[in-house]
Amino acid sequence: MSKHLQDIKLTYCEHARRSAGIGIMLISAGVLAMVHALLPDLFVDSSSRLIRKLNNKIENSPENL
Repeated sequence: MSKHLQDIKLTYCEHARRSAGIGIMLISAGVLAMVHALLPDLFVDSSSRLIRKLNNKIENSPENL
């Protein structure tokens, strides 16, 4: 097991699931921002809300990925 996984006390699968979830949220925020860039009346604060939600998820995680 890697040092990182030992430090955060997660299995490989748990870490992969959480990291992939974070990645999906980041991609989603990026897509929403790109749509908003082209169509300013759409998704006015969606990216910001999603990023704040992600930040709270990471900050409040006992493992603090």
